[in-house]
This record gives sequence, structure tokens and C-alpha cells, in this order.
Amino acid sequence: VSSGAGIFEQRETEVALMLDLTGSMNKAATTSTTGESKLDGLKEAASTAVESLLEFDNVRVALAPYSAAINADVEGAGEVSLTNLVSRGESSCVTEREGLTEASDEPFEGDFLGREADNCPSATIRPLTTDSQLLLDDIASYVGDHATAGHLGIAWSYYLLSPQWRAAYDNASQPADYSGDVDKVAILMTDGIFNQAYTGNQDEEVRSPELSRDLCADMKTEKNGNPGITVYAIAFDAPTDSQNLLRDCATPDSDGVQYFYSAATNEELDNAFQSIVANIQRLRLSR
Repeated sequence: VSSGAGIFEQRETEVALMLDLTGSMNKAATTSTTGESKLDGLKEAASTAVESLLEFDNVRVALAPYSAAINADVEGAGEVSLTNLVSRGESSCVTEREGLTEASDEPFEGDFLGREADNCPSATIRPLTTDSQLLLDDIASYVGDHATAGHLGIAWSYYLLSPQWRAAYDNASQPADYSGDVDKVAILMTDGIFNQAYTGNQDEEVRSPELSRDLCADMKTEKNGNPGITVYAIAFDAPTDSQNLLRDCATPDSDGVQYFYSAATNEELDNAFQSIVANIQRLRLSR
């Protein structure tokens, strides 16, 4: 046991939580008997997950709240607004980039992000940190509004964990290199259809899911012989199309580990997050 504990303490783990803050989250789950909103359930489940994750050494957590866009109006490297670094724009609303790098973690300097959106979530992203109170305060402030640009939530889960984006963040939030000694984990969550995009195919309900699948595939790909990003996904009171999308995004189930979850109620959402946290901890022990 002591040997296992030693291995456990040595491994670095970085976790990015992609959290749906769209307007539909203000409603109760379809089968709810309490009337509590899905957003209230998410706040409770995500807060508990953060507290559980940060009970252990060498764990950092990032948040990627999203709706119709991503709000990246936080301090980036060199005390410069992260929005200005990655999009060269004044608006805090950040959208996808175009071209060959749209579904990759290529550095932002080579292909800046767009800023076409008019509607931003009030919640900003939170780069990797060990400060549990900072994360909990963020989560407590969340409100739901606007449509669902799920591919942007996925993209920022990627960017927050990718060492190729290290130059965007201050020292304490910089992702580690891809390595067999580092576990990088994205937890993706939505309750609705991905229906908002700004480039490419004008059918947004085709474009956002299409780009989401491409981003997920790239996240999971090996990086120069090192593991990519492990992807867990939770479809929360979500339609069949969204469940299928997140099932495709998730790492395939293996060795008794479940990576895709379908949650119908706030209680099931909390159970899904806790199961994922337990899996992350178990894998840290076994490697």
C-alpha cells in the first residue's frame, strides 16, 4: 500500500471541466420531482468534484464554462488580457478559428481565434489552478443564458490542458508537457443540442457537432508517442443526438472504466461526476 501511495503522490494530474451555462440549464430536468434547476444541480455537482479532486497532491483544475461563446476576459501571460492574446480583439467573446488548425491545439500565435459573437456567458474561463476557493467562487456565480456552442467548450478544454498554449497563461497555470508521467483529463458536459457556430458550414446544428467530433478525436490522439487527453463526457437530460455526440467524444470504455455517462436528474449528474473523480484517482494509483 505504501508503494502505491508513493506513486500516487508523484503523478501530476490536470483536469479541465467543460460546463454548460446555456439558457436551458435554468429549467428543471425532464424527470425532476424537486423543481430544482439543472444549473443548481451542476453547481453542486461541479463544486463537489472540484473539492474531491483537490484533496490530493499534484492536481490542478481548470474551468471552461460556455454558452454561445467563450468569455476569455481573464489575465493571461504578462498581465495582458487573455482575449487580446488569443484573438487580437477587444471583445471578451471568443469564437473558433478557421482553416487547418481549427480542430487542433496548434499555438494561438499561428492562427488566432475569432471574436464574432455578440452573446457571451458572464462566467469567464479559469486556467489551471490549485486554489479550490477560487474555483468554487467561480462555480457559485454561474448563470445560464444563450445558445450552445459546445465545440467552443471542447476547444477550450483542449487549450487549457495543451502545452502548446503555455504562452497564454501565467506560470502557475501553464500546462505540463504531454508525458507518460502526467494525466491530462477533460470532462465534457452538456444538456442540449450543439447549435451555435461562426465559421464554415452555415447549418450550425451540423457545424458545431462536426467540429466537436474533430476536436475530440485530436485531443485523444497520441502526442509524439505520449498519451493525449483522456476524455470523460456527461450528457445531462440531453436529447439522443447529443448523447451520441458525447459518446463519440469520450474515450472508449476499457478495463472496467466508464468514460461516457447519461444523467437524467441532478442526483445522477452528481453521481456521474463522483464516479469520474473516483476513476481519475484510481488510475493515478495504478500507473
